[in-house]
Amino acid sequence: MWKENQQANKDCPKLLQLIKQMPSLINVTIAVLEPGVGLAAHKGPYAGILRYHLGITVPKNNPPFIRVSDQNYTWQVGKSIIIDDCYDHEVTNHSDDIRVILMVDIMRPMPFLLNYLNKKCLFLQKKWSNHFIDKANADY
Repeated sequence: MWKENQQANKDCPKLLQLIKQMPSLINVTIAVLEPGVGLAAHKGPYAGILRYHLGITVPKNNPPFIRVSDQNYTWQVGKSIIIDDCYDHEVTNHSDDIRVILMVDIMRPMPFLLNYLNKKCLFLQKKWSNHFIDKANADY
């Protein structure tokens, strides 16, 4: 069940209309990372989602990057990656400009019973996900 940001209806109605037609999407965010800001290392609470990133605005000088486990990826405009949220990951922006990406959480494809359990876990995860980010940033 979607919890819509009403501003999205004004800012990107076509994107909102498109994603509502995709039942395996869990969350869609336009993520802005300010210059000099990072997101501390953290892991998703379980392996039920895959996270898609599409570069929208990426600084050319000292571009921001994401580290997933022992691999670094530098975002590029119009290029995308999919990461497994349950691996340790962190984001760094040492540039002098903002980074903007489209970030989409997708339900991990699983057999019927595991898919059912995944849906239940996703419901619970929405209640605690901010706690993980807040905890990761407390020590950053």
